[in-house]
Amino acid sequence: MTFCQFGSLSTEFIRCSEDFFHLKTCSYNDIIIVLTEAGILPQNVLSNTYSICSSHFNNFLKQNEKKRNRLLCLVPSHISTHPEIDHTQSSEVVRHSDKKRKRSKCLQFDDVTTLFRKTGVVLPVGTPVCISCRKELTRKELDENTYEECSPKIKDTSIQCIDNLNESQNTIETQADVIIHETCQMEFDGSNIFSDSETIEPQSTQESQASFQREEALQYLNRFLEVNGSKTISSLPLKSWFELSQKSQYLYVDRLQNIIDCVIGCFFPENFSDVSQQIFLSKSTEKVTSDKNIKPLATISTIAEFYQKSESWQHRRQLLSMLSLFMTYQEVLQLIPDLTEFKCYTSKKHGEKFGYGLPVPPAETHRQKMDPMKLDSFLEFITSPHIIRDLPYGEKKLKLSDGTVQNVPNLIRCMSSSDIIQQYKVYCEENTIIPLGESTMYKILSECTATIRQSFEGVDYFVAEGGRAFATLEAVAKELHSLDLMTQTEFSDINKLLLQSKRYMKADFRVHVAQSCQVADHCLTYGGSDPKDKNFKSECNHSHTHICESSRKEIITAMTKIVTSTTEHEDAANDMRFKINQAAQSIINLKKHLVRCQIQDQAKNDTFEQMKENEVFIVCDWAMKFLPRKFREDQCDWFAKRGIPWHLSIAFKKIDNSLHCLGFIHIFSNQTSQDSHTTSGIIQDVITSIQDDNQNTQFHLWSDNAACYKSSEMMAHLFNLGSVQTYNFCEAQNGKGPCDRTAATVKSAIRRHINQGNDVVTANHMKEAIEKSMKNVRYRIKVVDNMTAKPKNVDRVIPSISTYSNFTFERNGIRVWKAYNIGQGCLISNISTVESIKLQVIEDSGHINFHELKQKINVPETDSEDVVICSTEGCTKTFASNEELTNHLYSEKCTLVFDQKSSCSSDISKVKYLEKVAESSVNKQLMIMPSATKLSTSDSELDMGWALKDERKKQEV
Repeated sequence: MTFCQFGSLSTEFIRCSEDFFHLKTCSYNDIIIVLTEAGILPQNVLSNTYSICSSHFNNFLKQNEKKRNRLLCLVPSHISTHPEIDHTQSSEVVRHSDKKRKRSKCLQFDDVTTLFRKTGVVLPVGTPVCISCRKELTRKELDENTYEECSPKIKDTSIQCIDNLNESQNTIETQADVIIHETCQMEFDGSNIFSDSETIEPQSTQESQASFQREEALQYLNRFLEVNGSKTISSLPLKSWFELSQKSQYLYVDRLQNIIDCVIGCFFPENFSDVSQQIFLSKSTEKVTSDKNIKPLATISTIAEFYQKSESWQHRRQLLSMLSLFMTYQEVLQLIPDLTEFKCYTSKKHGEKFGYGLPVPPAETHRQKMDPMKLDSFLEFITSPHIIRDLPYGEKKLKLSDGTVQNVPNLIRCMSSSDIIQQYKVYCEENTIIPLGESTMYKILSECTATIRQSFEGVDYFVAEGGRAFATLEAVAKELHSLDLMTQTEFSDINKLLLQSKRYMKADFRVHVAQSCQVADHCLTYGGSDPKDKNFKSECNHSHTHICESSRKEIITAMTKIVTSTTEHEDAANDMRFKINQAAQSIINLKKHLVRCQIQDQAKNDTFEQMKENEVFIVCDWAMKFLPRKFREDQCDWFAKRGIPWHLSIAFKKIDNSLHCLGFIHIFSNQTSQDSHTTSGIIQDVITSIQDDNQNTQFHLWSDNAACYKSSEMMAHLFNLGSVQTYNFCEAQNGKGPCDRTAATVKSAIRRHINQGNDVVTANHMKEAIEKSMKNVRYRIKVVDNMTAKPKNVDRVIPSISTYSNFTFERNGIRVWKAYNIGQGCLISNISTVESIKLQVIEDSGHINFHELKQKINVPETDSEDVVICSTEGCTKTFASNEELTNHLYSEKCTLVFDQKSSCSSDISKVKYLEKVAESSVNKQLMIMPSATKLSTSDSELDMGWALKDERKKQEV
């Protein structure tokens, strides 16, 4: 009959419940807790025959849980190391005790077993114990006398406990003697390899004796380690190798390696490294020989040698994967000392994924369902001269699917994508070609991008007239062809030549011109010299015996000859002759303009390079009047606005060989005439503001040819100031870049200020908007008013001042040149004396320092990728940011070199597009043109000074 055997062993009186069960049906941990709480040392735990009710079972588990949560030592005073302090008494006694012993750990099953051997007392598993009690009571003794002394006590206590349970269980009494020699240990979480908390399954008497022998061997090993100065081992492992965690295995490997090193150092202290390597190689040889039918020592050495000689990581990874098949990281490290753990395990993963010693298989490539013939036909059409009518401008980035970026010329198409596709369909119908799908063609045009030609406003009138001249010649050639005065072949050839000439004048002509050249069209000295005045003339040390084929002068000659020879269409011929002459003159004027631009740009470049730290270069310009604006403007306020006059002056100076800049903005509160007196007052105010920091500062001025700048009053006023060294004037619509860019930036800042809910209707509002909205750059802004009384005009004027472009202020007068650095110049003395001009400053933003202009740093192409190109035609400089481009345009030192690139990759449509662009007639012609010169059989048709400005003559009415 089943009944509860633990009713009399509980410390509390608890009635037995009606449900009974065998204790061995519970978990191993619960059996150990119940037996130790009842004061029984467990034996053969899983084969016990004890029965218990659920009430006592739950009570024992609850008591054990309370003990584990206690923070003080609960070892009884008669066996503890602190008999005067007993925390097992009532809470009042503990509360009023002078000293307290805090717990260090809880007793594990092997601690309970050791304590039972020494004292005969069974404490529950999980009892809190302090450090001193744990060291003293749970220390295992190997002395045989101590063991024998404790034996009778253990035997009597154990038999008494079993008799109280059930006297009829004679089998338990006969096994009481075995308890002396048998130990049973319990598994708990944790794997600290140097503590006594490891658990093992119950062992037999022979296994227990073997354990004692291992403990004795451990003591001798610790003595050996102490003699060699190494760390000792506190206890043996209580789990098998495969039951230990990975971290515990690493700790054991490290400790065992230290023991082996101590042994080798004891036997062969002078040859430690050689013996260690030999032991490692011999073990590896045995391991591989048992697994593989190869010669491992030679194979391992060969693989290691190949690894050291290999240069790429891909090859090294393949070799390492072969070693990782039968060697650990520590073993491979002996052969390859600089090997990292990451590389070793990466190669092992490579072997598991792709195969040991095998390379990474190539990626799969998928076919694109596109007919190569159809694609080739469409790409040839979009790169033909019919679509690309203008010169490529800069470069664009073409990114392929694999991430590769290719450079392609920024082609300019003369029509939109829809028009191109529509014309291509008509072309296919005429030539019986089956085109690609419409969506596919749109996709190709979007991927193979190009710029669409657009209309412009405010273009340089020389450039505009030159462009219209070529268009006029094309129209005349078309009319001649319609009148059957020109064959189809001649008409096609003339159109091609006109297109080449147009592109040549647009870009390459500026590259070909030089200070001295045997081609008269390209020689700056010959074109800028005045043959009538020796002061403005420089002799060339060479003859002009070459002509440029790219100018295509024979086109105009041939067309004029055709028109002159016709007799049937006299009226149309006269009309066409007039158009041809006008177009030819416009093209010549364009060439003159380009030559003068090159000459005057050299003046600015030389000034920047030769400028000292006590010199300042100032660019001046009147900005377009700013029309007042409100955030919410009525219709009545929108009409009849009067603009606010304002002037820009951008000053440059060198500080520690780096270029610094500062902008001055003068805003007039009232309407004023933009004459030479007002402008000279502004320039004097800028000079005075800069000289507040250094009175010895000298100045170089640069502006356009407006009458308010190039006038006798302005030159006389600057001569009397004494601090201005030079005044150079740029060619028309060329060279005012700093002021124009600053004006655009300021206007954008004012618009942002207005969009924030503000009104800008006065000069003070305009100053406030600029100061609040400009983020990175600050300007010296002044609100000024008209002068009270303007001075009188000068008595002595400078004759023909409009023909001069360069002025140098000397002590005896002003030296002038028609073209920069050509001739010795003409000295004009007896300069009139004028009164000093001073503006009325109403509001000033205060002193502001110059700020540095960040220039492009020259680095190798592989380190960075520039994506911003210079906007000047023919300049090939590129920049990493828009700020670098802006600072480059301030100084306008462009590198005029014509450059083209072509490349290829794996994407079908993009690669073929690149090939078509490289092979197109547009680029082929551009590549041929630069060196097209030949020896002339006659003297140059151009006279000396052909590029100078024509002096304007007053017409009498």
